[in-house]
Amino acid sequence: MDNSQEKASYLLLIEPEKKVSFRIEKLRDSIRSEVNMVQNPFFTPSIAVLDYLQHESYEARMLPQLRKFFAQVQPFTLQLTDFGSHPDTFYIQVKPTPKELLRMTNKKNDLRNITRTNVNVHPLFHIPVFKDLDTDMCSCISEKWQNKHFEDLFVVKELIFMRKKPHQRHYQEITRFPLMGKEVKPQFVQGRLFE
Repeated sequence: MDNSQEKASYLLLIEPEKKVSFRIEKLRDSIRSEVNMVQNPFFTPSIAVLDYLQHESYEARMLPQLRKFFAQVQPFTLQLTDFGSHPDTFYIQVKPTPKELLRMTNKKNDLRNITRTNVNVHPLFHIPVFKDLDTDMCSCISEKWQNKHFEDLFVVKELIFMRKKPHQRHYQEITRFPLMGKEVKPQFVQGRLFE
């Protein structure tokens, strides 16, 4: 591996089912027209689970191990409940956090062994409705929408793995990891006791 090479950025996402994504996009349109927002870049609704930096040359070794790791996770239901905001983002909250998602992200040491680098687990799971907002626009949206009710749920059956190469603006999908709930057992290898 060439250590002088810049590292790529990797991101693991959850995308809602189509009907939930469509509902979020309609919500985005309603808010945009209500607050007279001129423009905000379109992006696919998603939940960031974790991210890390690693040399792209390590990817071929990493992918099969990540596939095995995520195959052990059961499909789970994710509940979206109400709104939240921080300085430049207005979002829909994931509440409560599913235990499968907590178990997966609590295995940071296992993930570090697979990726050979530090893994950043996102502390607050949410779906951004708008991001990269200026402070005034974020406060305006929050004031009008913070106390309104939103609720939906969907079953997570796969995780999306993405990569952004150095000097690229956008992430590109590499693969999808299906959640199967299969326990991966160590393989027994017959060996000789005495040689």
